[in-house]
Amino acid sequence: GFILGEKRIVPDVLFPVLHGKYGEDGCIQGLLELMNLPYVGCHVAASALCMNKWLLHQLADTMGIASAPTLLLSRYENDPATIDRFIQDHGFPIFIKPNEAGSSKGITKVTDKTALQSALTTAFAYGSTVLIQKAIAGIEIGCGILGNEQLTIGACDAISLVDGFFDFEEKYQLISATITVPAPLPLALESQIKEQAQLLYRNLGLTGLARIDFFVTNQGAIYLNEINTMPGFTGHS
Repeated sequence: GFILGEKRIVPDVLFPVLHGKYGEDGCIQGLLELMNLPYVGCHVAASALCMNKWLLHQLADTMGIASAPTLLLSRYENDPATIDRFIQDHGFPIFIKPNEAGSSKGITKVTDKTALQSALTTAFAYGSTVLIQKAIAGIEIGCGILGNEQLTIGACDAISLVDGFFDFEEKYQLISATITVPAPLPLALESQIKEQAQLLYRNLGLTGLARIDFFVTNQGAIYLNEINTMPGFTGHS
């Protein structure tokens, strides 16, 4: 429990609606387990794994679930020639993002080489590893799942933007974004997305609840984006 002033508080259960570093990466979950306090949501290992986008995508690939072409960079080994080859192979636009951060912080959409170094500097401010990722032309789809042994899979949602991408401001203020539920998808395609989401949820050991986000192209190709082990719970979530 906790000591507040002279009063001891022993909560029945905690609902850690916290995001990003320390809140969604297994740290607070580990603290609660050390204190023997029950909590809602994914446990330490699953939380940490889903925060590390590179590792998440590597494991998803073993399940036959595709992700956008991605290059992993280290702050300490950052070879310009490797970056140039990736851009030659995949072209612009690309996204440069921290490997382990939440709420779309530190992400930059880069359309030419002039903005490359600035975007890398921004992303490395959030950690020692950064991803360069090919931009997928399509719509962003979210699939919410609730449960442990028995799962409830919600209707998929679709995010539409006038311009840009679903960054921190859009996620929390909906400046130009609109969220449509259910997503305007063919039933067969929605079924494929839900199957992939459930496979990830089970195989990664997720518990309680999570939202699995994908990109879907106009041709119907599905790419894993990320997994939120504690969705936002904002007024428009």
